[in-house]
Amino acid sequence: MLGSGAVLSVLEDAMRAALASAGAALLQAVLDQQDDGYAGPHAECVSCAGQAGYAGSRPKTITTVLGPTTLQRAWYHCAACRRGFAPRDRQLGLLPGGALSPGLAEMTALAGAEVSFARAAGLLAGLAGITLSPKTTERSAEASGATAGGCRAGGRRDPRAQDRAAAAARARPRHAVCRGGRHRRAGARQRDRRTGRQRTGRQGRHPRGQARPVLHRLQAGRRRKAVSGSKSQLRL
Repeated sequence: MLGSGAVLSVLEDAMRAALASAGAALLQAVLDQQDDGYAGPHAECVSCAGQAGYAGSRPKTITTVLGPTTLQRAWYHCAACRRGFAPRDRQLGLLPGGALSPGLAEMTALAGAEVSFARAAGLLAGLAGITLSPKTTERSAEASGATAGGCRAGGRRDPRAQDRAAAAARARPRHAVCRGGRHRRAGARQRDRRTGRQRTGRQGRHPRGQARPVLHRLQAGRRRKAVSGSKSQLRL
């Protein structure tokens, strides 16, 4: 198929692409056999809890871990809040306004928690063969955090959503911060604030292990000078 001189890595890439394509086709066939989420002529609005009317069918293309897939969805529109929604999106666990499947959204949030969004997109392309833009990665991480926050506010606990929220919180840009000619990561500054440590000048230590404030060090230095001056006068 690829010639006798093909190396193993080329065969692996070809097999992975073939398996992903076959899996995407199978996933598409399974989704096409399901209903489009039609809930009758009226459905409860997810935004204002009013009555939304059926407004036809709207397809949507999402990206999964196997590749792009198109969904057929019944669409409802609420005249009160002028917003639309598809019940099938919630049935499938899609994030509000998101274009990624739940599995891919979780992978994206976890990758963005470790590196920058641009680097996370590159890792997904190299390791999973999924092409996403850095902006899509960032939006997915933020949507995951917002969804998990809504679950906590409503009294519901979704462990996977909470994991995505924690990953999204850690996915903030952790660029080096210039301070006194030296570069430090923002995460180190956050740890300093949590422990109450003050990193200004040389660090004297309190008995409790925290850094001694600059003012206290200055006052201690003045007292030592005053004591040494008093001793000199006594010797004279």
